[in-house]
Amino acid sequence: MADTKSGPPKFGGGGKQNEDSENPSEAKKGATGLSQSYAGSSKPRYGGGFPRSGLSQSQSKPDESGEEEKHSSKKESNGMIIETFEKPLIPDLALNHNWTIWELLDTKGGGSYSSGMEKVAWFGDIITFWKAWNQIPHSDPKNFFSFTREGKSYANYYEVKGSAMKISTLAMFKSGIHPAWEDATNKNGGEYAAKVDTNAEATCKVWSSLVFDLVTSNFPATDRVCGIRIVDKGRILKVELWVDYGLRKYCDAAKAQEERMIEICREAGTSGIKFDFQAHA
Repeated sequence: MADTKSGPPKFGGGGKQNEDSENPSEAKKGATGLSQSYAGSSKPRYGGGFPRSGLSQSQSKPDESGEEEKHSSKKESNGMIIETFEKPLIPDLALNHNWTIWELLDTKGGGSYSSGMEKVAWFGDIITFWKAWNQIPHSDPKNFFSFTREGKSYANYYEVKGSAMKISTLAMFKSGIHPAWEDATNKNGGEYAAKVDTNAEATCKVWSSLVFDLVTSNFPATDRVCGIRIVDKGRILKVELWVDYGLRKYCDAAKAQEERMIEICREAGTSGIKFDFQAHA
């Protein structure tokens, strides 16, 4: 593994790899690392506050008018920062929907599901999307998920409030919708889910293809989609499409959505995938 003393990683320190172990306390220093210093607070680590780029205050310079501080001070009742968007200078570059990328910590060792949710970046036009996508490590799931190398299993852990924790889920949802069943939009909806192998290359292709399809509204009935999640279950990954309907008969494009999910997985090199539908209510 790379010597972490050679210099800080691109997005800060604290990254660890745990070789063949589910115990975070046994994690070893690894080549990758992300700053987790803002975990559990209202200040984002990679996204938020700067309306033109959807990136954090630390990655952009506030103007003299203090405009950035005004935007970054907007928060939800739970203290989580509220995304802000500006219309692009060229109207044709605007997306049909605003989107937010999330990371979710593995809180099985303690803490609520919602306490592990963090907004990463958000965008409402194609330029802002590419600017964020090319800067955040979340565009490549292997920066976070379990993977196999030379027959051994590895998992990335990051320091969060003094403890080694694992980011178990990457998600992208329409802005204003949280990646949780309890969300007002999600609770009456449902999800398509399938389990796939933990192949790093295939996972990256599935994740990026789903993101690109939704951002560009090329996915069938994107207006009925709430978001997507990829969940690291250790030896398998779970791919999920969350929709706003609880019964397939309420969406004419339900079959097309399922077929597109299967097609994306097949194109990534994962065959024989079957998506099951489950209502949240």
